[in-house]
Amino acid sequence: MTGDFTGWGARGIDHTTALGATTILASALSGYEIAWKFHLGKLDVPFQIPADCTRTWQQERWLELPLSLTQAIQAGRITSPHRDPFDRQLAAQAIHEDATLITLDPAFATFHGLTTLW
Repeated sequence: MTGDFTGWGARGIDHTTALGATTILASALSGYEIAWKFHLGKLDVPFQIPADCTRTWQQERWLELPLSLTQAIQAGRITSPHRDPFDRQLAAQAIHEDATLITLDPAFATFHGLTTLW
C-alpha cells in the first residue's frame, strides 16, 4: 500500500489493525511534502521533521518508495482533472505499484485506475 500522509489525515488510526498484515509503502514524496508544509508553517505537528518522521516510518516497518523515472513520466501523462503535481505523482506511484493509496483527500477519486482507502 502506498500511504499519503499529507497533513497526517490518517492520524489516530491504528494502521496495523486497519490494514492487517499488509506491507505499507511510504512514498518519499510524502516525506518531502510533510517537510515542506512544516517548513512553510502550514503543518503543526508535535515532533521534529525529518528525524521523527524517518524514525516513525522505520518503527512501523513502512517500506520507502522512491519515485522512479517511469512513475514520474506516468504522473505527467495520467488522466485526471486534478492538477496538483504531488498528488499526481502519488497516484501514479500507487497505480504503477498496483497499490492502494491511503488518503482522506476526495480529489484522488478523479484518477482512473486508482484504488484508495479512507
